[in-house]
This record gives sequence, structure tokens and C-alpha cells, in this order.
Amino acid sequence: MGTFFAGYTASMVGDQVWLTTLGWSASHLDDPLRAGLVMGAGTVPRALLMLLGGNLVDRLGIRRLALATQAGRVAVMTAAALVTLAVPHSWVALTVVAVVFGAIDAINLPALGAAPAMLAPPEQLPRLTGILQAAQRTATIIGAPAAGLIIAVGETPAATITCTVLFALALGAFLVAHLPGRSSPTADSPKARSVDPTGIRYVLARPQLRVLAVVIACLNFTVLGCFNVGLPLLVELRGWTSTTYGIIEACFGAGAIAGSLALAMRRPTQNPALTAACFLAIQPPLLAAVGLVPNTVAVCVASAAVGLALGPAGSILVALIQTGTDRAYIGRVVSVVSFTSAGLTPVSYLAFAAVADLASTQTAFLANAAIAAIATAAMFRSSRQTAPSEETAAIETNYV
Repeated sequence: MGTFFAGYTASMVGDQVWLTTLGWSASHLDDPLRAGLVMGAGTVPRALLMLLGGNLVDRLGIRRLALATQAGRVAVMTAAALVTLAVPHSWVALTVVAVVFGAIDAINLPALGAAPAMLAPPEQLPRLTGILQAAQRTATIIGAPAAGLIIAVGETPAATITCTVLFALALGAFLVAHLPGRSSPTADSPKARSVDPTGIRYVLARPQLRVLAVVIACLNFTVLGCFNVGLPLLVELRGWTSTTYGIIEACFGAGAIAGSLALAMRRPTQNPALTAACFLAIQPPLLAAVGLVPNTVAVCVASAAVGLALGPAGSILVALIQTGTDRAYIGRVVSVVSFTSAGLTPVSYLAFAAVADLASTQTAFLANAAIAAIATAAMFRSSRQTAPSEETAAIETNYV
């Protein structure tokens, strides 16, 4: 388990270094259209191939695809380093690298996302997902500043070489880790692939999974809209400085890390779904407070509290999805949830900006808080109406 965690962390840090490097290189193209094309190039293949990636995970196994995608990342970053040495800030080269990297990500994300369900018993899943989410958020916090320092020293080639090293470390860790092969003998059967190759029917046919997928999508929709679009608008509206903006974002990130790590500690509970709903119930008033309260200290506290509740809620929701999914479909279900959340990300940005433009930034925060409240109500209802499965019952007596 430790080697998988090490490889996962190295891979996540490499992701953040690459995204920061790509953004910095795109900003030097002196053409906003080309810069936008470069930054968006990787999202299209990732979205289009995400469901296919989940199918491949169920057919070929987590280990084979985790190793293949990390090796592919090493190759792509090596090529990027050579190209940027020869032709710095070439928008064509950057676009090609972003497209290939995004296509690999469409397989890598489902493989790593499905791994916890195959590595840990049900009673250990909340702990593992909490640790992995904490690692992912920590990588987000340290990856961008690290990339900035590397770029300042050695420009884009040095940053891409760093990505190569990080992905190579991840590859080595996954080689040592006892990653599972195929999730189930039936996962590769022609019937399983032809009847439901994407896993969408499987999710829609199961009320608990359906509710969980919708709640996770709403959670991402509201939080991303508020903090990635709303917070910068709020800072500009109130005349705060970029330092204040950074502190607020840091408070949110620190809270999310602390919340995820707190879940890794054993505590008794009777119903993990109800526990997740209780954490979700904290979100709506806090999101509203971030948008309405004019005091910077209060906004920092509210942002930290949002993260603190988001960490456990997200980890429990992911664990519930994994324990409620047949192992033959685990890759496809992870892909469906990831696809839904990723697909709603640009929608959440546009929706928040549209409401802020038509009404006000504060109104947009309140609208997102209302969506979070609706998702919370759906989660409370699901936690009362859905009888826990045998695997979920194992969680109920061990974790909060």
C-alpha cells in the first residue's frame, strides 16, 4: 500500500507541475487564441476517451494500464523536453503534447481511481480514499509553486524534465506495488462489454449509485464555481490584494487536506451515508458566507471550514461508490463519475460567471449554495431509504 501511495503522490505532483508549465508556456505565445487552444487541447481527448478508459480498466486490469500510462507519460514528457529545447514556446508542439497527454490521462485516471477498491477491503476504503485525496490536494498546493521555481531556473525544458522524473518514480513505485490485474473474470466477457460498454446503464439502474454520482457532480459544480471563478471576482469586487486571494485559497486547501486526513482515523459510526450528508449540510451556509461576508478573516475561516467538511464528505462518497459497485464494473463506474464531474467543470464556470454578470457575484454564491442544499437533501433522503449492502455495512461500524 505504501508504494502505491508513493507512486500516486509522485504522479499527482507531476500533473500539477505539467499544468503549471503548460499555462506558463501558453502565456508566452503572445496570442490569446493560441494560448486558449493550447490550454484546452488536453481536455478534449480526456473527456472523449474517459468512458473508453474505464472499459479498458475492466478488460485489461489496473496494473497493466497503470504501468502503461505512466510509461506513456515518461515518453511524452521526454519528447516535450527535447522539443522545447529545440523550439521554445512552439504552440503547435505544445498543442500536440497536450493532446497526447490528455488521451493518456483518459486511461490513467480511471486506472488509479479504481485501484483503491481493489487494494483495500471495504472497511479500509474510507481511510485509503481520505489519504489519497489528501495527497492529491497537497500535490495541488506544492506542485504549482515548485513548477514556478523550476521554470525560473531552467525554463520549460527543466520543468518537463522534472515531470519525466516524477512520472518515472511513479512507474517504479507501481512496478513494486501489488496492483491488481483484471477486476473480475466476467469483466472481460463479450456480454459485459457489449451490453454496457460505458457503465452508464449500470449506474442508472442502481438508485444508490445514481444518487451518489449526482451528489458528487453537484459538489464539484458548486465548489469549483465558487472558488475558481467566484473568489477572483469577489477579490476584485472588494478591492482585496492578490495576497489575500492566495491566503483564502490556502485556507481552503489546508482545510480540505485536514478533513481528508481526519477521515483516515478510526471512529465508530452507524451510517456512513448519513455521515457524508451531515458534512454536506455544512457546505451551503459556508458557501453563502464566503460570498456575503465582507470581512477577510471571516472569509478565510469560512473557506477553511468548507475544505474541512469537503474532505471527509468527498472521501466517504467515493468509498460508498466503490463499495456499492460490482468489481466487474469498477473501472467503468469510476469513469462515469469522473466524466460527469469533469464535464460539468466548464459548465460550472460559465454558469457562475453568467449569474454574476446578470445579477451579482453574491447572487451567484447564493445560487451555488442552493444547489449544494438540494444535493444535501438528496443525500439525506438516500441515506434513510437505501439499505446498506454487505460491503457498505463493513464501513458503518468502523469509520466516520
